[in-house]
Parts: sequence; C-alpha cells; structure tokens
Amino acid sequence: SKPKKSNMIDIFKSFGLNVLMIASFPYGPVLFHLLNQKLEKKSSKLKEPNFKEGKCELEIIKSREMMAKELAGLTPGLVGADIEEICNIAAIAAARKGADGIDIDDLSNAIDRVRGGIEKKNKKVLPEERIRTAIHEAGHAVVGWMLPYADPINKVSIVWRGSALGFTQSLPSERTGNKKEHFLDYICMCLAGRAAEDVFLGEVSDGASQDLKQASEIIRDMITRFGFGKSIGLFAPSDWSLVSESTSRKIDEETQEILEEQYARAKDLIRIHQHHIIALKSLLLDIEVVREEGLISLLGAKVTEVAKPTAFSEGISA
Repeated sequence: SKPKKSNMIDIFKSFGLNVLMIASFPYGPVLFHLLNQKLEKKSSKLKEPNFKEGKCELEIIKSREMMAKELAGLTPGLVGADIEEICNIAAIAAARKGADGIDIDDLSNAIDRVRGGIEKKNKKVLPEERIRTAIHEAGHAVVGWMLPYADPINKVSIVWRGSALGFTQSLPSERTGNKKEHFLDYICMCLAGRAAEDVFLGEVSDGASQDLKQASEIIRDMITRFGFGKSIGLFAPSDWSLVSESTSRKIDEETQEILEEQYARAKDLIRIHQHHIIALKSLLLDIEVVREEGLISLLGAKVTEVAKPTAFSEGISA
C-alpha cells in the first residue's frame, strides 16, 4: 500500500499540538482547497473601509512616502548595510523611549550617527568654541539659504559627533547635471563658515579645513574636467602627468583666484544678512539642532531666484 501522505499540520498534531493558521486570500474556496481537508475551517469576510477609514489609510501611505523621500535625500552614497544599521539604531532609540513606532527624528538621528559618529555627550565643548561653532554653521546655513543655485538645507547642528563640532546638511537635488552657477554657489556656501568667523570674530580657526579641501577640489574639476575655467579653456587631456609645468601653474593660479572671489562673495552676503546669522546663532546655542521648518520660520522661504545687487553696510553688530 502507498505510504500515507502527510504535511506539517499532521506532524504537529502527532505531537498533540494544536495549530492555528491565519491566512488572507480574495478567493476563499481556492484557499480552503489548498489547505488540509481535515482542518477546521472558519472564514470571516472583512468589510470594505468607509470614506473616513480609507482617507486615514491613504494619509498613512502618503506620510510614509514623504518620509521615504526625505530619507532617500539624506542617505546618498550609503549602501544597504548602512541603511540596515540606520534602521536598527532608530528602532533601538524608539524602543528606549517607549514609542509605538519609529519616527523621522529617530531615523534622522540614526543617520547623523552613521555619517558623523556617536554623539559625545560626556565631553564638554568650551563656551567660546561652542559660540564659534554656532557662528560657523550659521554662516554656512544662511549663505546657502540665500544662494539661488545652492541645494536646500535640511538641518543645522552644533552637536559634537566624531571630529566635527557641528554640521550643515543639504538635501541633494534631483537634477542630473550642474551649471557653472551651481558649482560657484556650492563653493561660496563651503567658504561661508570660515567667512562668518572672520566677519564676526575677526579671526578664523582650523574648523574649515574640510570645507577648503572640498571647495578646492570642486574648482579644479571645474577647470580641468568641465571646461568652466579661463586658464586652459576646453583643454582636458586624458593624462595630466604629461601636462606642462606652466599649465599646472595656470590651474593653481585660477583655483586660488576663484577661492578668493567666492570667499569675498560669502563675506558680502554675511554682512548683508548679519541679523539672520545672529538669530540663527542664538537659536543653535539654545536648542543645538535646527531643521528645515525652523529655518523657514527664521529666514523665510529659500531663495531660488537670482536677486539684484544690494548695497550693504560694512559695520557688524555683535
């Protein structure tokens, strides 16, 4: 005789265990046919949601889509393992505070930790360093906010993470290409932190080292890769080791020239918007992290159109 055919349900029952199977399927008879015929079958038809319930569900989906879009903008360059770590950190943070689920703040803080390192809560920043950091980051944020081709700013922080005492975070644009103006506005924003220290404190620190490096690299790419320079025009050889010493000197000189021009431009904008710098500095010293909605409340809508030249005063109030 043929051996009796069994399935997992029969095996569980042979040990005296009861199994409850819950399944959802639009075609009940088909589902019952797939299950063991000996099972006790009970079905319940779910009622269709009314307008209020359907509207609520759509709002939840929309909220999740908005959160996903924002997180996508905050995590460019991160691989799957990084995203997994971010989700784990956010889940632990939500569980520790007894929340029902993970919110955008949990995920945002987790991203900051993965990108910048663990917050150094046990180490205190000297009051004068904290003020300098607030001025530095306010310079980045306000100048970037006022530049029409700069990407929108999502967060400004003076929380100490890793080796950085603070940061200004921008949401990358969805555009596929950049004009010369995009590069110049980004360079100006990079230099605005040091420029703010220079204007408000009359001295600068080494906190802008990474900013200077990024600005210099972008300018060299503008000149040598994208044809946006004056010194060598459209010249873009495949092997730069074969370029003459005089051509290399021209590139260095133009790089320095653009750095100085954009640094002066950043200082001009800081003088024009000094009241905004002071207001954002004070807010950062008070709450440490200012998000996009806080910047809109403080600075107004992000500038997206090229403004006409405006006269400004050389005086700076403390």
